Amino acid sequence: MTSRASHEVDVAGTRFPRRFRRRLALMFVGACSVSAAVLAVVAFLLSYTYRWDRFEARARERASTAATLLEGDVRPFEIPQAVTVFKELGFGEIAAVRGQEYFSSSTALSRDAIPRRLLDPATTSGSTARVAHAGEEYHVIAHPLPESPTTLYFFFSTAALVDSLRALGTILFVGWLVVTGGAGLVGTLLARRVLVPVRSAAEAAHAMAEGMLDTRLPVSGSDEFATWAISFNEMADALQRKLAELSVAHERERRFTGNVAHELMTPIGALVTEASVLEGQLGDLPDGSRRMVELVVSDIRRLRSLAEELLELARLDAADALERLQPVDLTIAVERAAATLRPEGAVVSRLPEGVVVRSDPACLDRVLTNLLHNGLRHGRPVVEVSAELDRDVVVLHVDDRGDGITDRDLPHVFDRFYKSDPSRSQQGAGLGLAIVRETVRLMGATVTASRSPLGGARFSIQLPVETV
Repeated sequence: MTSRASHEVDVAGTRFPRRFRRRLALMFVGACSVSAAVLAVVAFLLSYTYRWDRFEARARERASTAATLLEGDVRPFEIPQAVTVFKELGFGEIAAVRGQEYFSSSTALSRDAIPRRLLDPATTSGSTARVAHAGEEYHVIAHPLPESPTTLYFFFSTAALVDSLRALGTILFVGWLVVTGGAGLVGTLLARRVLVPVRSAAEAAHAMAEGMLDTRLPVSGSDEFATWAISFNEMADALQRKLAELSVAHERERRFTGNVAHELMTPIGALVTEASVLEGQLGDLPDGSRRMVELVVSDIRRLRSLAEELLELARLDAADALERLQPVDLTIAVERAAATLRPEGAVVSRLPEGVVVRSDPACLDRVLTNLLHNGLRHGRPVVEVSAELDRDVVVLHVDDRGDGITDRDLPHVFDRFYKSDPSRSQQGAGLGLAIVRETVRLMGATVTASRSPLGGARFSIQLPVETV
């Protein structure tokens, strides 16, 4: 296998949503079923029309032949003999009407069996009607004899024709069921076969999302799916190259930031020492110089804080996860973080007793300290800490009573060097919340920002509860 296909996807045994496969199979079954139904209906209608036309044509032919054989006037006593002979010759049941006299080849055929419109003296030769009499259906043909007051009525039973049409309908219906069932089986197999490349692509995309950037799709044939696989592999190659370049650039940037911050710590440490000496001699300086020295001391401290934060971010970027996770009492951790901020402001803790989370104690202390300090700095000097238990996680809320976070700033509060208010530019470098986010990520937790019910900002950390 070449490097282009260093990790081909195997979808055997992989479970995928089957809704689309079912829809595809149902579409195939529906198309085949509708086509078979239309074909069956058309075949039945054509056969129905053809058989009835042939039946009526043969009936007319026989009736016409019988009427021709009885030319002229037929005496009444000859009529019973004639209808009996015609019945024996296969001309069907025959009835004859001569004025008020009625003759029939069967006792089951009464005068009432003849349709009223065919009893009209004006009835023309070959007039037809369909009747049901004594549980039997007949096709009736009237034939007035020329030059005679006698009219013959030929009753042709339609039972055999109807039975054959019903048998044909049953056969076509069974055939439709067979076709539909076969289409269901073929549609299922076809949908499964057709969607194999789709499932392969889904699994490949999932594998790439899991970090297996060498995943490629096997290319076979020259159809649309082969073109799809080639395009996917080209996209994966380009993505892998781009991610490699970004990874190299990120590592270079991380090393640069860490090296610069580390190298700056030595001169900054010297500056801090010198600034402390100058600060101790502020009382001996003239008023004009004293203000300038205070600004220099403040800037040096900010510079030291910035270098320390840059070093912290460099260490966090270099780590993938924390390995020293252990049970931590949440109440004790909050009290410990609040103690480091006194006497800057008050921290009100509203935590349930006995909540133990799984975290790194030092990192959790750093996160809580940063959030509490952020709340005291940007809000009024009271910060509330509360928690909500939700099954196997606890959500820790840090609320302040400041001006809150605007909709424009909310998506960016955890970005590095981001400052929501230019007027606060002298209060920090905009790295505190970025450090919080990276630290929380390494702890396997999440942190979000929102508006607080107290009117200010709320920062929520979702931590896993330690299970016994």
